[in-house]
Amino acid sequence: MVGYRNNLGLLRAPDGKLQPLNLNDPPAELHFVLNFFEHMGYLLERGYLRVEDVLVEFHFWILNLSAVAHKLIKSEQADNPIYYKYFEKMADQLRDPRWKLPPPTSDEIEGFYTEESHAKPGSPIPRQSRKPRRILG
Repeated sequence: MVGYRNNLGLLRAPDGKLQPLNLNDPPAELHFVLNFFEHMGYLLERGYLRVEDVLVEFHFWILNLSAVAHKLIKSEQADNPIYYKYFEKMADQLRDPRWKLPPPTSDEIEGFYTEESHAKPGSPIPRQSRKPRRILG
């Protein structure tokens, strides 16, 4: 999976600049990664996973992929509404206001792909940068 993510990052943001997504010829790696998360969404739907667990471990990838692949997913769903149905449901659950996760900006998406282009098999999963919490006293 890291290899697919790495290749996708290299294709989408060579030299750190995000390239437009060609809906008629998307990278195969994008489908491989989306398929992984589609399966995760199915497991979430069936109750094998809890949304809180998906949120903690995978929200960074899901929200970035949802933002960049939205038009592609809608295009494919025009042919068959089942395509990425569970991925979309899962992404919608993560966008619930109670989690307070803002949608990624263009710069954050570009940074996401740049980070992915440096992912190496066996390396620890990077965590999204978080603002320090203010301690109430």
